[in-house]
Amino acid sequence: MGEEIARTTDWTARSQVSVKFKDVAVYFKKEEWNHLTPSQKELYRDVMLENYRNVVSVGVLFTKPAMIVHLEQGDMTWSSALQRPKKKRSRSCCSHPDE
Repeated sequence: MGEEIARTTDWTARSQVSVKFKDVAVYFKKEEWNHLTPSQKELYRDVMLENYRNVVSVGVLFTKPAMIVHLEQGDMTWSSALQRPKKKRSRSCCSHPDE
């Protein structure tokens, strides 16, 4: 019985970890997008919009991603909004610009 409680507690602790939309989003490069059929693109749109609604419904507040804005418009052409956002590079306090 104690083992069962420990597993439940462990699951509960993990379920309280903050979820971000980027954790459930799927991104496509232009070449990949062009290989999808129209029905695959529609399924992608439906799933991404549902994922967004689910993340928002659990109380995670953030700016609406460009991907969602694009998909809500119903435009099924590729956009850079469908590509994984580039990570911002931060400069180290001690690095030299030429390094």
